[in-house]
Amino acid sequence: MIGDALGDFKASKSNGALFYPIVPGHEEDSWKRFHDEALDRFFNGTYAGAYEAQLVKEFDASLPEKPSW
Repeated sequence: MIGDALGDFKASKSNGALFYPIVPGHEEDSWKRFHDEALDRFFNGTYAGAYEAQLVKEFDASLPEKPSW
């Protein structure tokens, strides 16, 4: 699943799916990374595990502690 919100991440995990984050404020970079490296990892079976965890860590760090909404 591809998403840009914490709810998207939670939905992917509750359904046993992998998650690719689109980092808010860095959407273009996120899509470029998806095209340049993540998609190949998905198809060759190396996406799950450490790679996905690193992406999620970066995504989580980008989310505001107290969203304005």
